[in-house]
Amino acid sequence: MASSKVIHVGVLLTADTQFLDTACVDILGMLSREYLEIASGLPSTCPTVQIVYINGTADDGSDAGKGVMALTSGAKLLATHRISDPEVQAGKLDILFIPGPDPRSGFAEATLQFVRDHHANANTDVLSACGPRELQPALQAKYPKAKLVGDKYRWIQDGNLWSSGAITNGNDLMAAYCRTGKHFAVPLVDIACKMADVGDRPQEYGQDREVYNIEFAEKK
Repeated sequence: MASSKVIHVGVLLTADTQFLDTACVDILGMLSREYLEIASGLPSTCPTVQIVYINGTADDGSDAGKGVMALTSGAKLLATHRISDPEVQAGKLDILFIPGPDPRSGFAEATLQFVRDHHANANTDVLSACGPRELQPALQAKYPKAKLVGDKYRWIQDGNLWSSGAITNGNDLMAAYCRTGKHFAVPLVDIACKMADVGDRPQEYGQDREVYNIEFAEKK
């Protein structure tokens, strides 16, 4: 019998989102029953994964407010929802995924509150593939009381918040999250990760990982 379980995923898109960060949501898509049915012999007990794309930069109450979102490398992605839409409010999503935006961009208070509300809901996991980790020294100076570990780990979990700190580390984070078994059977996660050739790097960086600092010019 096919599973009737549905995992609701929202991808929050802001300004000039990193294409590589955004792409790791496809690991969740690869774990859906509809995707895995293409591989014969796999059980039909996998959940359905419904992914929506949320415009985190504007909300004028019209369909135009959903908008075509700009990603890096000139890519465009059509947002399916606004942050005010009932379907994506706190308690409606199992996973809120936030790929990294242009580090020079600011965020509207409504967007920040949207993220806070989801994080405050214990049933929702917030996954952040935001970086780059090379900004850590500047962030530490700005928030001296914060404990930052991006120089040591590819990803880290703090309650229902998961974060990674460098481009493509989102793949490591997503694989580790799926392997918790909360939504997906671990053997199936392992199969999907092997298909995508991700999830085999350790959480902690090796000693040969070069660390460098980047300063971003102010966006005009």
